[in-house]
Amino acid sequence: MNDIEVFARSAWGIAAYLEQKIGERFRVVVGYDHAPQSEDGAETQNLTDVARIIEAAGGHALMIPRALPSPIGAFSLRMLLSDAAIILRPASSPRTDGIPRVEFALGGRATSREAEGVLVTAEERTAIDTFTASAPAMPDIPRAESGWEFIGQGMVDAYVDRVVLGKPATEKQSKIVYAPEYATTRLLTTTICERIGFRDVDVIGAPNAGVDDVAAQRVLDHASQNGADLVVITFDNGRRLRVGLPFGGDNPHWEYLDNDMVAYLLASEVARRHAMDSDAVLVAAESCSDALERVATRFHVSVARSADSMSHVARTPGIVFGCDEAFGYCLDPAMVRDADGLAAATTFALLTEKYVSRGRLLSDALPTF
Repeated sequence: MNDIEVFARSAWGIAAYLEQKIGERFRVVVGYDHAPQSEDGAETQNLTDVARIIEAAGGHALMIPRALPSPIGAFSLRMLLSDAAIILRPASSPRTDGIPRVEFALGGRATSREAEGVLVTAEERTAIDTFTASAPAMPDIPRAESGWEFIGQGMVDAYVDRVVLGKPATEKQSKIVYAPEYATTRLLTTTICERIGFRDVDVIGAPNAGVDDVAAQRVLDHASQNGADLVVITFDNGRRLRVGLPFGGDNPHWEYLDNDMVAYLLASEVARRHAMDSDAVLVAAESCSDALERVATRFHVSVARSADSMSHVARTPGIVFGCDEAFGYCLDPAMVRDADGLAAATTFALLTEKYVSRGRLLSDALPTF
């Protein structure tokens, strides 16, 4: 099936699922993953078609009219008290292997408070797909002529405000080399950095550096040659990141941190704010190491394990931080119940600054695993 057929049937499926679960006037955020813009405006047409189907089914569609990093979708769902989100991933997206795909998240009346904004589990996906399989033929799917709303720049600004909340905006010394996957991610991350005082952010093009070790090494080489203090690569449409640091004295060598080290440092920053609170829970997927257990012991917070995948990690009651090796890190589950590489990048920038301002390296703080 082509993009428009997959998306239309999926819209009918999620609408039928929500109508059975909560009745009419369900609210659905509609957005799309990053993809090369087509000359015929196919992405906008697909979004509009999905919105028309949601409206005709008795729901209300809230459309994100342009590609934005994935954390924005999770944030929007919770901010707007929506019952679901449907994110379209066209066949032209680099992450589809040429097959159009759809992501679903539930919220509002369709799930528990702990699961609002979390990607659906395999069981929930199966239930939605059962409705999708019974969708009428394309021409017979009802479509409304109006009624949907657009989510504007104000939602992006609200997300930025949330990420920078409580972070000092003083001028920073650190030099950051940043390799974003897409322009939309670059604009958002650099805006966040500027808001908290990072003026020296060297943005370089390095396609696939998140998953391609050769491209990633070129980013490290660039950082080494230009006196940087931190390398950050964001990928998976803003969900995930890689972090590179200089190690060792006057002539440092550069390395990327492994998942254990990234999780340890990020979790430590979150746990420090919740120290001595046994209701605060650090959550690790089963495939992760004992890094979070070590952090929990250090700061006297709780720790839990969940099944692999962020859709399980992020719905754990009491979660304040979550990690899954394959899916990234959840740093602000109160508002973004998904992996958020942009918030993680911001945390690493501030951590680096804390050490650089003292004439030290962040790598000096790393434990031995």
